[in-house]
Amino acid sequence: MRSLWIVCLVVMPGVASAQSLVDPPDGLREVAREVDVTLRDGMALVTTRVELRSDGPAPVEAVVHVPTPGNAGLAGLEVCSGDRCGVGVATAVDGVYEAARTGRRASEAPVGIASLVDGRDPRVRVEAAPVLPERPFVVTVRYLASAALVDGVVTFALPTTRASVDGVPTTVSVSAPGLEDPTIDGAAGPRVVPEGAAATLRARVPEGAARASAWSVRCGDDRCSRLRVVTGPVRPTPRDVVLLLDASPSARGADPHVRARAIEALMAALAPGSRVLRVAFARRAVALDAAPVAPEDVRADEPLPALGNQTSFVAAWGAVREHVRAAHDPLVVLLGDGALPSDAATGLALRELTDAGAELSLVTLAADRRVDAALELAIRRSLGVSELVAREAELPRVARLATPIVAAHVWLDRDDHGPLRAGEERVFETRHPGGGPVPVLSAFGRRVRPAAPRRRWADGFATRMGPDHRATLVVASPDQIEAARKGRTPTWGAGFTPRLQRRLPRIITCRWGCGCSLRGSVNREALRRVRDHLRPAVRACFEQARHGRPAWSARATLRLVIEYGELVSADVPTTTDPALTECLAHVADEYDAFPAADSRVAVYLPFVSEAAPPALPPIAPSPGLERALQDLGI
Repeated sequence: MRSLWIVCLVVMPGVASAQSLVDPPDGLREVAREVDVTLRDGMALVTTRVELRSDGPAPVEAVVHVPTPGNAGLAGLEVCSGDRCGVGVATAVDGVYEAARTGRRASEAPVGIASLVDGRDPRVRVEAAPVLPERPFVVTVRYLASAALVDGVVTFALPTTRASVDGVPTTVSVSAPGLEDPTIDGAAGPRVVPEGAAATLRARVPEGAARASAWSVRCGDDRCSRLRVVTGPVRPTPRDVVLLLDASPSARGADPHVRARAIEALMAALAPGSRVLRVAFARRAVALDAAPVAPEDVRADEPLPALGNQTSFVAAWGAVREHVRAAHDPLVVLLGDGALPSDAATGLALRELTDAGAELSLVTLAADRRVDAALELAIRRSLGVSELVAREAELPRVARLATPIVAAHVWLDRDDHGPLRAGEERVFETRHPGGGPVPVLSAFGRRVRPAAPRRRWADGFATRMGPDHRATLVVASPDQIEAARKGRTPTWGAGFTPRLQRRLPRIITCRWGCGCSLRGSVNREALRRVRDHLRPAVRACFEQARHGRPAWSARATLRLVIEYGELVSADVPTTTDPALTECLAHVADEYDAFPAADSRVAVYLPFVSEAAPPALPPIAPSPGLERALQDLGI
């Protein structure tokens, strides 16, 4: 290389990075860290409070990272310096925090900015200033995330916090309105979590509860909704169970150990007093028990006999027909590969089983087999369950077969999403472009009317459903926001020097013509109206330049510079035709409906005019065509 590159390393004091602070300036330290979690409607509202202190001689700036789950939405920001506090607001103006942290005169009023950072390490990044010497400085961040429901227990895993240089542990507290027994890692009450450790929060849905909720909030120009139905645990009642064990050659590839463990898991989930009858089938069917036995007496690991080289559900149904019709609340569980003959006799046998009032469920022991369509239909008609259990890790799914049904149907408009079993939930989160109507949720014999949740929950949910301008919250005064909008330095700020970096404006790519690029921030629909209004005048300029020249072609880009609703300039930088350039430069002279942008916006509108194809030479008609034309009088 013949050129010399000079690299400057600039060290800027006064900035600390944290979830807790990492490599802070001299004297800046973390004093306390508290996390409060509220569990409600299957969501977790997490409030993280980080208190900082500075023992240094001058104000400093802090950067705090709050880890979040991957599906979080920013719900709030508050920055306090002593008894002076500021609340984060949403704004579409860029550069507000940069303007607020500088200022021509230093102020003690706190400023800050919080934004979501996606990727492998999702988090909320907070920049705040000024941290004054010997004065408490508190940053409070709120975000909203979903909490899982497993067997009637709401569970939320609090993301792991990174260890801090100050060794400050985290104090975690939890509240769960409408739920029972909220715990943190199995213990009730607030708990101190060591630095760098995770915490799991749980709360139980009350036994026998059946609830429905519907949220509807504005998210930008659209409307977002969250519809949810949930049921609490219900004690199962005794019932008669029939185990149909597929012994056909196609099912022999299943792991016998997994089959035995699946039977044991199902027997453990049945209510005391239940009766179980085992039947093995292939081409023929045979009962493995002389009479129904208690669940604890079932031999799960008994080998299956050889009963032929085909699968005959007709034979299996014939062996248990009378028993099922006389049973109390019958449950028929088929354990096999889910493959049945697709003939009329099998369909009739499945129909008779469901008409007998039995609930048909399937445990598929082979992951590479496709369940028969007629069998799937019979399972849905009988409100049964189909679970894939091909590995030991999937064995907990078997217990769902014995869970009582609380709601036979859950309707979303005209779509049936039932049945709903005890300890389960159905959640429907949708985004409706343009603010369309919210689907109607019907469950437990009633319709659920959508309503807006509390402000913090609504803001977090709107950000979580679709990132918009509320994904960034800024603590700043109205004067600082206005100064950022105009690209000026505010009178009052945190007193820091401007950063040595260049903030490039946002670029939006439009999809009209050959392409249009915008530099700045303005509504696309407003610029589309400008383009549509100017199009006839632009076409007239091209037609005037083409007049008398069929082979003429040209490319031109019209550049419009708009600021606060006014046309600053209009020119044509890319064309070689002087007449066309002069005409296009004046097409917007009389237009007075430009959008009021927050800053100067440059709009580039490219246009292309291609040459007309050359005319074809005349062709003499053939004798036959000439006679035909003469006969027509031509």
